[in-house]
Amino acid sequence: MVQSNNSCTTVAVRYRYVLKRNTAGVKVLRFLPHQVRELKPDQVEYTDDLEYLRSLDPKDWKQQDHYRVLGIPTLRYNASEETIRSAYRQKVLRHHPDKRKAKGAEIKVSDDYFTCITMAYETLGDPKRRKSYDSVDPEFDDALPSSHDLKKDFYGTCKYYFELNSRWSENKNVPKIGGPRSTIQEVENFYNFWYDFKSWREFSYEDLEDKDACSGREVKRQADKLNKAERARKKKEEMARLRSLVDLAFKNDPRILRFKQEEKDRKLEAKKAKQAALAKQIEDERKAVKEAKMAMEKAEAEEKAKIEAERKKREIQKNALKKERKTLRDVCKSNQYFVENPDQNLKHITAVETICETMNIVELREINNQIQIEGKTAFFRAAKLDYSTEKSKTAKTQHITSNGTHQVTEGWNQEKIKYLEEALKIMPQGTNRRWKKVADFMNKHDKLKKDCGKFTPKMVSIQAKKLQNSA
Repeated sequence: MVQSNNSCTTVAVRYRYVLKRNTAGVKVLRFLPHQVRELKPDQVEYTDDLEYLRSLDPKDWKQQDHYRVLGIPTLRYNASEETIRSAYRQKVLRHHPDKRKAKGAEIKVSDDYFTCITMAYETLGDPKRRKSYDSVDPEFDDALPSSHDLKKDFYGTCKYYFELNSRWSENKNVPKIGGPRSTIQEVENFYNFWYDFKSWREFSYEDLEDKDACSGREVKRQADKLNKAERARKKKEEMARLRSLVDLAFKNDPRILRFKQEEKDRKLEAKKAKQAALAKQIEDERKAVKEAKMAMEKAEAEEKAKIEAERKKREIQKNALKKERKTLRDVCKSNQYFVENPDQNLKHITAVETICETMNIVELREINNQIQIEGKTAFFRAAKLDYSTEKSKTAKTQHITSNGTHQVTEGWNQEKIKYLEEALKIMPQGTNRRWKKVADFMNKHDKLKKDCGKFTPKMVSIQAKKLQNSA
């Protein structure tokens, strides 16, 4: 490293690999950096390789090592401008033709090696020409590491090659390779930088055609075209070389392999978690469906039980109502329907049937209890019978006899008998449930309902027998 602030400080850093055997006798490639030295301007060691200088051909000066010519072969691109000027001055003092001629040396005017020193300074003293020469520095190692070297010592090998090639970076903030504990972000930043590497290296120093030596515009243009094409080809090869270096490091980087495995494990865990969540969801849905089905079955069973309970309750109430009706009928029948004369028989029977059809079980039970206690009085009260206020003449219905007279029947007038006779014609003897159908027929007529209430099968059967006997 060279800094120039009216002074020259040179730090020489060299790298090398040494193949040695360890205690077990196995060959091991070890990375051995040279010791860093800080050199002051008066501490720079300038070499004077006279044998090398005399071996140079001034006509082929582009092939020479300019840094070696000036006596600073170890500093090379790290040498400062001041160091280059100082080196040139020392070469002039020692090897200028006039100096050597004064010492009695033979000088070849047209073929003197001092021309090579002059060309070396003109090349390295001009920043643009020096950059062109540094791009093709013969001491630069363009080789790539082998997979074996990377497997043996990945971080040491990569550090050497990437720091060696970082000299070409346009961006001076070049990230380091890091170590095994580097984060994934640091590793990604490193490889992203090198995959997008911007190199200032160019190959104009190796132009095959000397444009300045050409005569004529067309010839110069053609030479420039050929040189640009060759530079582009070499630049492409250089970028391919750097890309191969990055690919080789990326492929053998143990951190990348670890990160990939961790990512694979993470995805596998996420997949397993997703599958477990899906399985749980399916199980929850299945359980919910099962619970809903059980709840529905339970509700249906409860509804059926409720309906069955209501049915049994209605059945019990119905049987109890039948029992109370039967009790009332039996009591009334055993007491001849509490009639005072035969003409009241049909009316009392009708009253009993009306009570049975119109009253509920509580009312029937109460009436039965009252009849057991009070007898006739309770029956008359329940049937709403009151003969004390009746007129002396009783409402009677005459039935036509053979001699033209009429027989009076209580509760049945001529119109009711007419409907009864009509119903008997419609439902003749032998008809299934004849008396119920006759009673239903007569109950359909609202006029009859207003006069005597509801007809029962027993009522119509009794009246039909009386009509048959009177015929």
